[in-house]
Amino acid sequence: WVSPLAGTSEPTAIIRALLDLHPFRALYLADLDAIMGRGGNGKRIADLAARHRRLTFWVDRGPTDPRATHALTPRGQCRAVLGTESLATLDPLVAATSLDPGPILSLDFGPEGFRGPAEILRRPKLWPDTILVMTLERVGSDRGPDTERLRELRSLAPDRAWYGAGGVRGGGDLESLRRAGARGALVASALHDNRLPLQDWGPPDG
Repeated sequence: WVSPLAGTSEPTAIIRALLDLHPFRALYLADLDAIMGRGGNGKRIADLAARHRRLTFWVDRGPTDPRATHALTPRGQCRAVLGTESLATLDPLVAATSLDPGPILSLDFGPEGFRGPAEILRRPKLWPDTILVMTLERVGSDRGPDTERLRELRSLAPDRAWYGAGGVRGGGDLESLRRAGARGALVASALHDNRLPLQDWGPPDG
C-alpha cells in the first residue's frame, strides 16, 4: 500500500506528509507484526518517536505487555493502546492503570458485536481516561462513524475522553462525532485522500 499523500509506504515520509497537512499532536500506530505474533517493530517505533518529539504516539501492539510499549521512549511519548479484541482477560488492563501516562482503551466491535472479555463492558470504572470506540467493519469503508454506539458507551463514563474510530468521510462526520460527545477521531483514509478541510478546524486541542 502506498499513500497518495507521500507516494510511498515509508513511515517517516508519511508522518512528514501528515504534519504538512495539519499540526497534529498525536499519531496512532498499529504494529501489525506484534498484533499477529510475529515479533514487532518496537525499535522502529522508538526511532520515529525520537525524530518527532512533539508527537505523542498511540501504539497498538496487540497482546504485547503495555509496560513494554510505554518503555519505548523515556518521556512517556508512547501510549499503549489496549484493543479489547486482543485481550483474553482483564489483567493487562488492570496492570496498565499504574502507567503514566495511562493506556488508551480501544473498545472493539465487529459485525457480531463486542470483541473482548464481556466483563470489560460491565466494569466501566476500570476504563482509563482515554477511550476509543473502534467499529472495525467501518474502518476504511466510508460508511460514516458509529455515533450511536459512541453515545451509548459514553453515557456509562461521561468523564472520559472519547474518540471515534472507523468510517470518517469528511468534516460533517467529525461534527457528528463532536455532537455525540467525542473529543476527536481516528482518521486515515480521509486524510490520505485529502478529503478533510483541515483549515476549517483550527489547531488540535489534544
